[in-house]
Amino acid sequence: MNRSRAGLVAALGVLGSVLVIVVAVAIAVRLSSSDAKRLSSPELAQEKQTGSKPGEPNDPMGQKPPTDEAKAQSRPVLQMPESSPAKEGPKEAPERFDFDKAKERLEARERKRMEQPGPEDKRRPEQMSEPPVVVKLPPKENSRNLQENPQERAKQAKLSYADQAILKKINAYRKQVGLGSVTVDAELSEGCMAHAKYLVQHDGEPSTTGLGCHTEHPDLVGFTEKGERAAKAAIISSSKGSRLPSLGWPASSVDGWMATFFHRLPILDPSLKRIGIGYATTAQGIYWQVVVDIKSGVAQESKDRREPVVYPSENQKDVPLTFSLGCIEEPNPLPLGYNPTRCGYPVTVTFPDSIRVEDANATLEWVSARKLPDFVMTAVPVWLSTPEKPAYTFEAQHNTVCAIPKDMLQPLATYRVTVRGKVKGVRWEKTWKFTTAAR
Repeated sequence: MNRSRAGLVAALGVLGSVLVIVVAVAIAVRLSSSDAKRLSSPELAQEKQTGSKPGEPNDPMGQKPPTDEAKAQSRPVLQMPESSPAKEGPKEAPERFDFDKAKERLEARERKRMEQPGPEDKRRPEQMSEPPVVVKLPPKENSRNLQENPQERAKQAKLSYADQAILKKINAYRKQVGLGSVTVDAELSEGCMAHAKYLVQHDGEPSTTGLGCHTEHPDLVGFTEKGERAAKAAIISSSKGSRLPSLGWPASSVDGWMATFFHRLPILDPSLKRIGIGYATTAQGIYWQVVVDIKSGVAQESKDRREPVVYPSENQKDVPLTFSLGCIEEPNPLPLGYNPTRCGYPVTVTFPDSIRVEDANATLEWVSARKLPDFVMTAVPVWLSTPEKPAYTFEAQHNTVCAIPKDMLQPLATYRVTVRGKVKGVRWEKTWKFTTAAR
């Protein structure tokens, strides 16, 4: 009995020793794995970088703020892929910036941008810090053509807001009668600007009043040869009084010219291709001079043109009511002593200069519907000027038949025009209608 109990105690002792050894081995294995994890943990990296251990006192987050050196070391660094070491040689100088190539790229991009149509700038001049400038940069190889070809010079004109407005109005009137657009010639504009400044500088002198505005005197300050040439080839509009760009001036001078007889004709010349634009004013903006070279850019008349230019055109609407919009035209196409500001809007029919026009006559009738559907035609008295009987012995008559109503036209009224005559010995007649504006 005692022997069996002693054997059991010995067995239990051996089993306990084995368990102790197993437990010790398990603990050792676990400690070794935790040490391996700790070696790769961010806490150990922090401990190496900052010199502090997690859980030290005075660190509520269990970490100390990293030092500046640790911050610099912890920033991400972009590394290039490793490559095989190359033999060291002389270092190449850094490539210099090529300004010429950069300029060419910018010019090419600007040309592309300017060639693309964009929305029209509808801002008024006083809302703009400076007038818009349209510049079309040509290729360098076209510099020779720029000097020899007037059309290339026209492309180079730098157009201010007022220049664009004047050009737009002239082309709009030409489009109404089926004529092509014109361009602005930079060289012609220089002469127009010089003459406009000359007229402003000598305002009130007898030599610049009336038709004297179409010349320059060499003995006066501001005389230039370009200005002299522009004076003889230009239509000119002068105004005294406050003329603000926001009211449409100086572009509204085109409307005044179109409301006259002699100044309208060169604007509607089918052979006109290029114009020059110039204007000047006093420092207070009280006195204006607008000069448009309308003759220097006329090409040779086409022999194929046979149809006359009629204005107001057929079925045109919003036709003004008064002659010269209340101003006075020089030279005056009306009889001496008659007030031109009380007359109606003129009607013109211009034939090619090479065609002979005889026995011309024109009638104007007011079409009113007093009793629908019947229309009542009321004759309107007019001043008549024809190539055979011009109103003024002046070359500006051209080959034109002109009818100027003796009284202002009625607002919102329809008028019928009939012009008859012999064209190249053959009877010719044309009838058309137009409608006036509200005022």
